[in-house]
Amino acid sequence: MRIVCPECKNNNDFSDIEHRPAECSFCFCVFDASLPAAEITAQPGGVLRGLKLIYQQTGDEIIVESAYCIIGRENTGAELLRKILYCGSPVISRKHCSITVITGEYWLKDEGSSNGTFLGVDKKNCSVPQKLSDGDLFYLGREAFMVKYMYEKPIETKQPEQQHTDTIPIVEVTNQNGNPNETNKAKKYRCNEGCGFETETYEEVCPKCYTCGSLVEISS
Repeated sequence: MRIVCPECKNNNDFSDIEHRPAECSFCFCVFDASLPAAEITAQPGGVLRGLKLIYQQTGDEIIVESAYCIIGRENTGAELLRKILYCGSPVISRKHCSITVITGEYWLKDEGSSNGTFLGVDKKNCSVPQKLSDGDLFYLGREAFMVKYMYEKPIETKQPEQQHTDTIPIVEVTNQNGNPNETNKAKKYRCNEGCGFETETYEEVCPKCYTCGSLVEISS
């Protein structure tokens, strides 16, 4: 689910109504109870491969891709976490919290940090492991981070293209009797008067012996 902050217009995502934020994690604008929360219907596809932990003050990200990691100033996310100071003092412990994958789910646990680790707007204490869901907010001390699932999209397999072969249409040729199994044969004519004249076209008068009507059809 998601609430769009009316002040800074940033998205505040959360997993369910029990984790509805009371204030914007970006500008800390207080959300009125009547402010609508929209359903996020589009779900990414693929296999879950890790988490993005998004620091709500700057948008910087910590990437978690292993089954177990320590978050802290001298561990995963050190480059970002060392910069978070309050009155010149570090806010995040060297070994602040841990994230562990158990049966496909991510669990957050405080590792004895100075300022504590808390889950959700109701700030459940993570001295006991708490399950992380997509869109959850958690706090390292007072610093808010949002959990975003990272998915590995399945490899798309292309279907082999069908090869089109040119086909030559078969044309049936029928003879004068209408039989499709017999092809037309070229006609020949021969003079029946014995002069030996032959032709493929019928002539009324034999051009060799000048006999009228003497050409008869013969088989080719």
